[in-house]
Amino acid sequence: MEFHTELNSAEALENWEVGKINIKTNLKTQGFHQLNPQFGTIPIKMDTRIEMANLSGPILSLANLKTETNLKADVLSDDVRNTRIKGNLSFDHLLVKEMLKSNDVFSRFNLDVHDKSLTRVRLSQKTQINKPSFHQNDMDVELKSVSLETSSRQNLKLGNVNLDNLSLKIPGMFNSRLKATLKEWGKDFEIDGKIESLKLDSVWNTLPENLKSGHENLQTGGTLVANLQAKGSLPENKEAPALQTLTSLKTKAEVILKNGLVEGLVLGDQKISAGSLNLKTKLISENGNGEFSGKFSGRLEGLTGAPLKPEFGFNYALTNMDHLKIKQHQLKLMGKGVEHSVEGHIDGLKSFINGRNPVQPEELLRKLDIKLGSTNILNSTQATTSTPLYGGTKVKGTLISKTEFLQKAGKSLNLKGSMGFDNFSLHLPSGVVLKNLNGTFPYTKTMILDMEQLKDKPVGFSPSQKKFFTPLRNFSRYKNILRADSLEVNGQSINNIGLDVVFKDNQFMTEKFIFDVLGGTVGGNLFLVQNRQGPVIKFSTEFAGIDSSKLLPISTENDIDSKIDGNLQVELKIQAGLEGQPVTLDQLSVSIAITRIGAQTLDRLLLFLDPEESKPAIMDTRAKLKLATPHRVKIVLKNGNLNFEAWLKSDLLGIMKAPELKRVPIARLKRFNTIHKNLQSFKSLEKISNYLSARGLQFEEGKLTLH
Repeated sequence: MEFHTELNSAEALENWEVGKINIKTNLKTQGFHQLNPQFGTIPIKMDTRIEMANLSGPILSLANLKTETNLKADVLSDDVRNTRIKGNLSFDHLLVKEMLKSNDVFSRFNLDVHDKSLTRVRLSQKTQINKPSFHQNDMDVELKSVSLETSSRQNLKLGNVNLDNLSLKIPGMFNSRLKATLKEWGKDFEIDGKIESLKLDSVWNTLPENLKSGHENLQTGGTLVANLQAKGSLPENKEAPALQTLTSLKTKAEVILKNGLVEGLVLGDQKISAGSLNLKTKLISENGNGEFSGKFSGRLEGLTGAPLKPEFGFNYALTNMDHLKIKQHQLKLMGKGVEHSVEGHIDGLKSFINGRNPVQPEELLRKLDIKLGSTNILNSTQATTSTPLYGGTKVKGTLISKTEFLQKAGKSLNLKGSMGFDNFSLHLPSGVVLKNLNGTFPYTKTMILDMEQLKDKPVGFSPSQKKFFTPLRNFSRYKNILRADSLEVNGQSINNIGLDVVFKDNQFMTEKFIFDVLGGTVGGNLFLVQNRQGPVIKFSTEFAGIDSSKLLPISTENDIDSKIDGNLQVELKIQAGLEGQPVTLDQLSVSIAITRIGAQTLDRLLLFLDPEESKPAIMDTRAKLKLATPHRVKIVLKNGNLNFEAWLKSDLLGIMKAPELKRVPIARLKRFNTIHKNLQSFKSLEKISNYLSARGLQFEEGKLTLH
């Protein structure tokens, strides 16, 4: 039988129009059969050809549609078997919702169905789309062509699908293949996919212009290759966390970047380029166990004064979704002498992976046991060039930092380590210069997480703060552990530096320091300790031969004695809970005892305290300086009040006490604003001290509180 239908045009639903249509169908059988219940098998064959001039509607339009199909089947009284449909489809000028366009589309397909049970179904197709383009808002993407090829076998009765091949190609840009097996509509699945090549330069050149705004001169390059193999089952609990689902699969994935390139990237005022980027990563997981490893290398320019050549290798292993071991985590800057490495493990991850606990800081502190060790090395002797590091910083010598971090879930945090220096010199862009630092700075820090345990833990005893420690210093393990030739700051140089410094038991202690400055010598100690109100910084020093002419604008005549001897004690109380408030004079206590000072130097000091010359006691003392010389001076600042005492010496009257200045409120002094402003420089020190001296921490309503 032959059917032939022609339509010049047609309309449907008032807004769909069809141009000329030509339909031809040829139906054949191989013989006549008696139409009775047991007529046997009738093989049939049907060929159909459809041509359509055009089709247009509100969401779709196309032209020159042509399709040819060939159908073969065996018809039985209760079944249809061995059905095969093959054919091709083509059309031009596709337009979908003004979003998708193409010049022409050609597709060839083949369908085999064994019987009406649909247990054996085969489907394959090849489609070629020429010059497709995508348009949405201000985004336009145009491609030369896209080809898609699929081949699959299905058991539609049981929901089993074997995807033997899915191939997607975009010439010059993208090439991928995928195989998959699905059972019970994906309840069990196995996937084997591969991105054979992804050309990054083609991807960048194809992106819409509005996405490249501000980076018009950017160039990219390199080839990305990826492989993925996954086997597993969908979770019965559809609300199971995605991370738990992923770790339960048997997975093997690999990502490779070859000769990656980025040029012309502008970040702020910096123009950054990266080349020779090579990356190889591998992920293997099965039944809650997994391993993620890889290595990276490249060349980076623009971040520092000279190119950086980083090499990074890593290997992390997860066991039973609970134990994470860092087998390798190592970064090297080749030619810079910089190395960084971490090793250790983390226990207790399972409750976070399966979603029983939220990933929040307080929960991480309460549930995880962590032990990590970190080593950082900066060795300029291994550097091939003397160019500055990041930000123009110049270094020379060796610095080695070793740190061990230990967390006991819900109980404590402990940090222990040291920083070692070997002829280490540092030159900052700000002008700060440190020369030849040698020695080791040890540190330990413990934070209690259990508040009940914190109540029972006493504050550590520090004998170095007691007067009896001086004769015992020779037995201290921290004696002379840091030494430096000089430190230059703002044009002033500090020389022959010696430090007995350690951070221990949440206390920062400089048991003794000594250095030469301004033609004299300074020695003393500094402690960051705790009291009931909060951290306290205690600073005590003695100085001799300090030449004040290098600081104060006094006359530099040869007969002027500008040398100063004396001692200084400072105590700064850092009030916990008042972090947002300014630093006040009530928090500061200062005691200065000067045993040697020149007359004009003391006169200048008094003028600084009373620039308006309104304090009779100060004016009287300044007048007596014309007839006598200073013997000693004592200045005390406490509770916001200033006390000033001076003793003068004359050949006629001997030692006499000048009029005393008692309990003068600093706020009334002319220089108060200057003093108050300079006092605020301690604000950042307050914050640092709170963290350094804190003995415990807890979260209250999601907010971190230090104790």
